[in-house]
Amino acid sequence: MQKPRLASRVLEKSLHELTELIPVGIFRTDTSGHCVYVNERWSQLTGLSREEASGYGWIRALHADDRRSVLRGWREAAQQAKEFADEYRIRCRDGALRTVSTRALPLFDESGEPAGYIVAHADVTERQQTEAALRVLAQKLSERVKELDCLIGISRIVDHSGGSLDNILRETVKLLPPSWQYSDITCARIVIDDLEFKSDNYEATAWRQTAEISVHEKPVGLVEVGYLEERPERDDGPFLAEERRVIDAVAVFLGRIAERLQAERLVVEREQELRERLTHLTRVSVMGEMASSIAHEINQPLSAIATYSDACRRLLEADAEEIPEIQEVLGRINQEALRAGEIVHRLRDLVRRREGKRLDCKINQLIVAVERLASVDARLHDVRLRLDLAPSLPPLHADPIQIQQVVLNLIRNGIDAMTDTDQEHREVIVRTALQDEGDVEVSVTDSGCGIPEGSEQQLFEPFFTTKEDGLGMGLSVSRSIIAAHGGRMWFTRNLERGATFFFTLPPRPEYHGQE
Repeated sequence: MQKPRLASRVLEKSLHELTELIPVGIFRTDTSGHCVYVNERWSQLTGLSREEASGYGWIRALHADDRRSVLRGWREAAQQAKEFADEYRIRCRDGALRTVSTRALPLFDESGEPAGYIVAHADVTERQQTEAALRVLAQKLSERVKELDCLIGISRIVDHSGGSLDNILRETVKLLPPSWQYSDITCARIVIDDLEFKSDNYEATAWRQTAEISVHEKPVGLVEVGYLEERPERDDGPFLAEERRVIDAVAVFLGRIAERLQAERLVVEREQELRERLTHLTRVSVMGEMASSIAHEINQPLSAIATYSDACRRLLEADAEEIPEIQEVLGRINQEALRAGEIVHRLRDLVRRREGKRLDCKINQLIVAVERLASVDARLHDVRLRLDLAPSLPPLHADPIQIQQVVLNLIRNGIDAMTDTDQEHREVIVRTALQDEGDVEVSVTDSGCGIPEGSEQQLFEPFFTTKEDGLGMGLSVSRSIIAAHGGRMWFTRNLERGATFFFTLPPRPEYHGQE
């Protein structure tokens, strides 16, 4: 009978030695809750010595606010001799608060009757602090994600805006409310200069925050976000510090976008101005190349006017009563004067510098008007100029002078290309046609020397020319004019001799096949 008791004492001693080694607070109680043992780790954790913890002394370690609930749970578990688990705070001797995770297991004697509890306390203060820090971090990350989503969303809006500030502001004001904490009661407004955009639910409210939009360090507007209902005070009134960062970032972003769009608009305007100057210079250059032909053409009616005037003078000096003949001669003088005036008028239209203006026009009419001027140069160079114009072509919305400039330049190039062509084949043909896609196609065919091999890539480049005294700007400017009108320009080599240059122009946007 002594051996089992000895074994029991040895086992209990070994158990006590083991509990002193593990880094967990351990204490034991009897069935009434009196503490009968605590290990060293429990004493270090609570600041109570084994003597102070004995009996009901261990209860003093419980935080006063947690004591009642812990004891109630303990009693309920003890009445049924079942396990007990909880987390609660303890106050150490130095006044510091620690959080422990507790698990109590019931002990039974040899007859199976409850003999008490063995309780393990694990300090989880750091874990709880880590979890709390993680929750705060998660909230902050959530707010930062909303901030990034907002700014990324604005970037996407900019990418799909087509460069329109109106579109950017209209879509951005929709993006703001979901980025705030109380999105269901959030409204927004953006103002830049004379542009103003509001969310559908916008109302003037006392709970709002604003950020100033600046362009080149000058205030030009604001971003406003407001709550439609009162909310608890946070970092910036009812708003979070993260939300202040968002609205400031949006304001800075919109200011930079406005600056960029303004700069792009100035660049476009400058490019347009330079393009118009270059286009005008090219027209003047073509007129300079045609100067001898134009002088010859104007000289004819001027010579006729001089001849007819001399005839009138002689009739008057003879004191003849040839009134009908004089009237006829005066009529011819008038016709020749009008003819000369028409030539000068066409030259003035082509040469004078003016702001580009697009009008509703018909390509065949433009080409016929160019033919009257180009035929002068063609005759001087013994070249036949022939028109082959398709009927019923759709109308265009284009700059008539610029399109005529392109046609005239292609005709002039064709004439120049036939310097060494025999008389039989010296012909330039201007054709119009309707493409299957609905665009108007214009082609100018010559039977000249053709396009040199290897020059295909350079042909439309500025300052590239195959002429000895050419500027090399004609084809470059012509292609830029056609591209600006939404068309394209290219060339092909003819089977026998020469080349054909093509360009296309889209029909007037509202054209539906009937005129």
